[in-house]
Amino acid sequence: MVELTRDPRTDRGERITYTSSDAFEFTQILDGSAKPQEIFGDLELPKGDGPFPCVVMCHGSYGWRSHHLDYADMFHEMGIATFRPHSFEARGTLEVSTTQIDVTMAMMICDAYAALALLADNPKIDAKRVAIAGWSLGGGMATYAAWLPIAEKLSANGQRFAAHMPVYPATHIKVEDNRWSNAPMCTLMGEAEDYTPAAPAVELTDDINAHGGNAEIILYPESYHSFDSTDELTFLPDVIALPPTRNITVAADGRMMTDKGVDVSSREARIEGFATMTKRGAHIGGNPAMREKAFADAKAFMTRALL
Repeated sequence: MVELTRDPRTDRGERITYTSSDAFEFTQILDGSAKPQEIFGDLELPKGDGPFPCVVMCHGSYGWRSHHLDYADMFHEMGIATFRPHSFEARGTLEVSTTQIDVTMAMMICDAYAALALLADNPKIDAKRVAIAGWSLGGGMATYAAWLPIAEKLSANGQRFAAHMPVYPATHIKVEDNRWSNAPMCTLMGEAEDYTPAAPAVELTDDINAHGGNAEIILYPESYHSFDSTDELTFLPDVIALPPTRNITVAADGRMMTDKGVDVSSREARIEGFATMTKRGAHIGGNPAMREKAFADAKAFMTRALL
């Protein structure tokens, strides 16, 4: 297990409570059956008067880690605000690495779009320059937040994220209704990744570009999950790792289907599927040279997209 010592920067900024929803899978977003969920997040503004561009930042399966907050510090120095939803703590959870049940990617996408609406009403924020970035589980939702059927459901007024920056995202989901935002997307991914493998992300990038999107992916050699952290490389035997292929499809009717035809749209079905199909164990840890490059690439991307 990765040490979950809280970074004191986790609770900085203006704490804002707002209403999201609790969709377990994309299915409940698409059919509108998700129930309301109260959540909170932290808004941090850079120096100046604004209105500022902003990045909605989304954590991974271990919650907020120090390297996520290092990106926040960099964004503030660039003159960019940040908003960090506390998707886990608001639901009474600290981490989901070994279960992936209590808080899901779909829930976090709901939190991000609710934050987008919240920020649009803030005079300190430029509503047309709000990007989304996420790491691991949050990286997956930063990717699929660009899928238009979800955007149309969660932001019916037409507001969209101006840019998407997924970092080692979970990209195991295919979609039958293959329509994507044309906002720029830049994925940062380790080539050696065995937690959320790189091959599905490369394939999905090509798929997005073939269906209206504007995506690129940067691959970092000799780099595993959390390569942009300062943690030592280690093997975690109990975490749920994704396969090297996209093995889930969102059908046209919204159901989440495995490649074997099993419907995993509900909590019960996911638990059963994990019991029979789950791969356990993955590497996690930093690569100092590639960490430096990733921060430079992130800075360059957000400069192009927001400044």
